[in-house]
Amino acid sequence: MSVNVWFSYEGDEAELQDVTMDTNTSTLRRRLHDGKLFRFPEGTTQTDLNIGTLQGNVYDKWKPRTTLDEMNFNASKDTLYVRIEKRGEDASPAQQALSNVPTPVSSPIIMPAAVQQLSAGPSPTPVSAPPATGSVSNAAVCPSFSSALLQGAERALRWEYNPYTSTAEWSQTALLVRTEQVPFAEGNFRKAYYCYDLSLNPSEGKLVAKIAKGKCPRAAYFEDVRTQMIARKWADRYNERNPPKKVAFLMSWVLEMADRPGEVICGVEPHVEGKYIKYNNNSGYVGTDDRNTPQAFSHFTYEHSNHQLLIIDIQGVADWYTDPQIHTYDGVGFGMGNLGQKGFERFLESHRCNAVCQYLGLQSVNAKTPAKDMGTQIRPDLDFGESSSAPVPILGRPGGGSFGPSIGLSRPGGGSSVDLADRDRMEPYRESYREKQDSRSREAPVKEAEPDLSSLWDLKSIKFQETIKAHADIVNVLCVYEDTLFSGSADTTIKVWDIKTLQVTDTLKGHEGGIEALCANDQYLFTGSTDGGIKAWDVKRHRYIHTLEGHEESVFCFCINDQYLFSGSGDKSIKVWNLKTFDLLHTLEGHGRAIKALCVSGQYLFSGSNDMTIKVWDLKSFRCSYTLKGHTKWVKSLCILGTSLYSGSYDKTIRVWSLKSLECTSTLRGHERWVEAMTITPKGLFSASDDNTIRVWDLESQKCIGTLEGHSGSVGSVVVHPGKRLLFSGSHDTTIRVWSWPIIQ
Repeated sequence: MSVNVWFSYEGDEAELQDVTMDTNTSTLRRRLHDGKLFRFPEGTTQTDLNIGTLQGNVYDKWKPRTTLDEMNFNASKDTLYVRIEKRGEDASPAQQALSNVPTPVSSPIIMPAAVQQLSAGPSPTPVSAPPATGSVSNAAVCPSFSSALLQGAERALRWEYNPYTSTAEWSQTALLVRTEQVPFAEGNFRKAYYCYDLSLNPSEGKLVAKIAKGKCPRAAYFEDVRTQMIARKWADRYNERNPPKKVAFLMSWVLEMADRPGEVICGVEPHVEGKYIKYNNNSGYVGTDDRNTPQAFSHFTYEHSNHQLLIIDIQGVADWYTDPQIHTYDGVGFGMGNLGQKGFERFLESHRCNAVCQYLGLQSVNAKTPAKDMGTQIRPDLDFGESSSAPVPILGRPGGGSFGPSIGLSRPGGGSSVDLADRDRMEPYRESYREKQDSRSREAPVKEAEPDLSSLWDLKSIKFQETIKAHADIVNVLCVYEDTLFSGSADTTIKVWDIKTLQVTDTLKGHEGGIEALCANDQYLFTGSTDGGIKAWDVKRHRYIHTLEGHEESVFCFCINDQYLFSGSGDKSIKVWNLKTFDLLHTLEGHGRAIKALCVSGQYLFSGSNDMTIKVWDLKSFRCSYTLKGHTKWVKSLCILGTSLYSGSYDKTIRVWSLKSLECTSTLRGHERWVEAMTITPKGLFSASDDNTIRVWDLESQKCIGTLEGHSGSVGSVVVHPGKRLLFSGSHDTTIRVWSWPIIQ
């Protein structure tokens, strides 16, 4: 049976598919290296890779040829960590074998017949390693000579151009190569063949040889390689500016075949796995993939060369580029594709400056509007101040975080409409709200805080306490305020529960659709529904106050701070409401699909969407500052503790993001189906899933320490009452289950 194995390297994660449990470490290293899952430092070989597990801060390196089964690897829970350890510059088996092979220097030799028969990559015969020291007493341990590695080999001269020296000279090296006879790709002017440098291990020496279809001047190959190596030097200059995403041009060489009749010459470069994309060309074309980095790199070369050159025709795999074209002011050099100033004009006509161009301080050229800039953005410097040390409650739908767009917003002129009856009804609450706000600014005796016992919670011993039921349909959302539990259901009602007795004390009615979102502060309970409306209620008296209108589709989530209520909807927008007047202040737009999760910390709002992204909004400018990408399905839940953001998704994972670097630091796996909701405490994270379970996660080890079972339907909401040490879970089975845990004695 095959499994999928997750690997982590320097904070990045990737999945290796179709792995069997008898796969050993050596095979995993080869697949990681050959598959280009991570961008390892240049020159890294597969033998430089270590694979192991991480326990706290201790790295446990696996021995070579150890199988997954032998290490009791659990594919559903465990992640393997990759480290690099250089092994030195020992000669490879091919180099050792070739050291005793005489190299003729006379006239060219006809290519061996084995080359004519070759139609696949190299398959060297395994050779046992000789003893390191001492005499050999048993001939069986000494490897015998084998010519299998040399079958189909031919001599070649490799020319390398170094643009980093003051003289920028060419150097040459002799080597043996093997070239496939059938091209794997073909363009208008050249054919591409797999070629193998036999001085390297097979996984490291795979090259792409590009040979012209017709007659091509020898000098043209050298000019192509020189162009790519100069572009490589410019990529280094670009990377020195610390852009959001760095770029690189592949190494490139000229290869002359010595054992073939006539002059056989080609350009070669390393083979890279992945999808090949053309981002722009030398005639003004711009790709439709909304990438900012390739276009910004071209613009950078134009500005930082003082308009003397432009590197264009950017193409490759991700940000590994190849085959560029260089235009120069005088139109001299760099082949027939150098269009000179005409090439400059075509680029400037089609280029639209983006967020990366702005970050690099490049002169603005036809700048994109923020709403249309869907490529890489610049990471903001998030400052959470004193509030970062405390958990931020998710008062909306409990449980309800690359680069992306900077998003525009609309500012409705009149806000939401309020009729006279509503104004009269709201006035006492507005006055009370103002009084409370004013009282906070006056000195008052400090109320003694209840002791925080969360550090003593024994979450490993959490147990089921009771099932409570009052709704006639799915329980979608839960919210706790003081000793009151509010539950919202698809039956269109909100039930009010006394947490001490676990009895219903009231039922709130008024929505025409199912209840999807709840949140509360000291004044109000807010309810959101599939009818698109938001209703405000007195949180203590349970009386209706006002309806906030503005969304065109279902309201799925809320969050709240001292100034604003934020609501997310199926209409792809987030609305910002004034808590004093209930006026609609702003509409934030930018997500491509429904908003399913919101949370707020300091001056930043975080939103999760069915478009699989998390956006970071600056509440000073009410603009999107950043977009987090990584989930492969809907982002359904968000919560924050300190400087970590947790995001739950329909891809069955929970991602942990650093709010300092805005990078994913780890991924929690365990649920067998969608992660529907989360709630967090200083001691642990609770996640609810469509697999009918709730998982308990230890925040320090980031390991699952418990699985709560009992619901017979999807668990769509979880919320904690810290003082009572109670967890409430709402489910599609129409029930609410109550869980509790003890204090460590």
